[in-house]
Amino acid sequence: MPSFIPTSFDRIRTTKIACANGGWVYVKPMQGGDRYYITASGRRAETVDRRDVYYVVRDIVNSMGGLVPYMPGPLPRDYESAEAVVAGLIEADDPELGRIRKRVGQAKKERLARELAANPEIQQADDPAAFLQSEVERRSEPIKKLEVRGRRWYRRGAGGVYCKAYIYINDKLVHVTPEQYGYGDHYLTLAKDWLTRNGYLEGLLDDERDPLWYLRDKHGIDLQYGVTDVPRERDL
Repeated sequence: MPSFIPTSFDRIRTTKIACANGGWVYVKPMQGGDRYYITASGRRAETVDRRDVYYVVRDIVNSMGGLVPYMPGPLPRDYESAEAVVAGLIEADDPELGRIRKRVGQAKKERLARELAANPEIQQADDPAAFLQSEVERRSEPIKKLEVRGRRWYRRGAGGVYCKAYIYINDKLVHVTPEQYGYGDHYLTLAKDWLTRNGYLEGLLDDERDPLWYLRDKHGIDLQYGVTDVPRERDL
């Protein structure tokens, strides 16, 4: 991609020119190479002769704010990578850093406690304070192993596939999702949605669109999953 307007254009490949307003100008050679097909963001396409293409492109680029200015960045040797900086902070044996980590952990527990306290199920419990404390402790426990076992049932006649997800954390069954319509590995989506809503994946996924196996690849969590097709709805 040139940072200038060429005086002559490629007769085989399309030339792309970035403009300051965020748009692009495309100059595509037509058969024979004597005429060019020019398209640009927000403008009608036009065909021009090879002798006029430079002047037409120049006018279009100027109408779109001109060329994108060239701004060279620093050379790699002039700075440390962010990864190295973060790794150094994590590995640093700094008492103050340890205290900061402790305060952050406590703040996360307090926030989770407030969220749980607003849950109607907890408010209706016989001993909400004890239930709340047990939930905070359970959800604050590091996940070493995550197992999702799906069950699928094909509905005959009307058709459709329904599924449930059985979620185990550190070999303990923590939840069974309600029956829901869904093909294939939809049970994994159900499990991930529930884990996310209930705070189990806090700080483990960079983006809500990340798949579950990201936990295994980035954090080394023992992740196991699979699905079983059952013959009856009551077997879900």
